[in-house]
Amino acid sequence: MRCHDSTAYTSVVVGLSDIVKKLGVPQVCSNCPVESAKDRLMLHIGSEVYKVSPDPDALLPYIIKDRPKLPTVSKARVRISAKTEGSEEWISTGLYLSPGMKTNIAVPPEISRKNWQVQLGCQTDNIGGANVLKRAPVVHERFPLDAEMVQVCNLWGGLIYIIAPPQSKVDGVEIVVQDAVQAPYFKSGETSVADWVDKIRQAPAPWAELEFENIIMTLQSEFVRNLDRPDEVAKLWDTIMRSIADLAAKPGKFPRKERFVADVQISAGWWYY
Repeated sequence: MRCHDSTAYTSVVVGLSDIVKKLGVPQVCSNCPVESAKDRLMLHIGSEVYKVSPDPDALLPYIIKDRPKLPTVSKARVRISAKTEGSEEWISTGLYLSPGMKTNIAVPPEISRKNWQVQLGCQTDNIGGANVLKRAPVVHERFPLDAEMVQVCNLWGGLIYIIAPPQSKVDGVEIVVQDAVQAPYFKSGETSVADWVDKIRQAPAPWAELEFENIIMTLQSEFVRNLDRPDEVAKLWDTIMRSIADLAAKPGKFPRKERFVADVQISAGWWYY
């Protein structure tokens, strides 16, 4: 909740912003984990004050110091098809936003104001309860697609997803993303191996996705830059997932694809989806 017309509210935001600028925010990662109470507090303050600051761009260099400038594409058109049942579905776009990068999305009437959302970031596990942090506790954001043009931004950046609500059915509606970074994205049946090898696998975003018949894998782009035969990987995983379906006595093609997301740290266990 923002209330910039309140003197008290504005004073608190300014005071917290000054603290962030003076002390900085720990540059948390797997090699520089956050353990102390002070560092955890500054990580939390930096993340939250960024969301409500009237000038978040001024805070960004104090929160995230290493922000490589990646080349962008303009007016990227993405066709959306979905047929959901009792649960929502993430729809990959093959696009990415850098940390703090803003963009506008043109939303077609077929999905505008109908409980559809856009999500920035693929790691959705809240790790705030951990004693040691290897990333910020929450690194994704969601925004409702409740207008013809929606502006979105995430402090931590991330892949762009369209979230289809339960009981939705659309076929080939088009969204237009004003500015974004192209991500390595292979989709069985749509992406040719030649296009993948020639250009797609070298797309500049740091996160990539491989989408097969029943599973979508999200991993760091460095692990796919030298992948020459994604179609062979697809055949392997199609066989694995169909075997799982056989074992579970379910149809070979899942109604909703499973997702495997690489994450430096999760809240419990050793994976989630």
